[in-house]
Amino acid sequence: MTSYINAEHKVFKELLESDISGPIQMLNLLKFKEGGGALRYKSYMLAAKSFFDRSGAKTIYFGSVSINLIGPQNQEWDKVLIIEYPNKEALIEMVLDKNYPAPLREAALIDSRLILCQ
Repeated sequence: MTSYINAEHKVFKELLESDISGPIQMLNLLKFKEGGGALRYKSYMLAAKSFFDRSGAKTIYFGSVSINLIGPQNQEWDKVLIIEYPNKEALIEMVLDKNYPAPLREAALIDSRLILCQ
């Protein structure tokens, strides 16, 4: 199974160069590592809160997945998180901050998807 935790450089560059403007919503599908991944993700969210606040981000939804109505039943996500940013620049500035707690997120997840919605 291939896992996806971080954005590929090529895709991140496409975001940087895109003409996307206005508010964006980031859909996060999260699969935690066994043995404490959920707790580590909670630590990440607490550490990232000040970064979200400074960027003007707001949590739209954070909850569990109940039933996959469409799609494979064996690919189960533990949590879904939707965060809205005022614009792509706010997101980019936040994740490029050298103090952003990305290692905590990486330590918590075995797989994820991050989908930009607008």
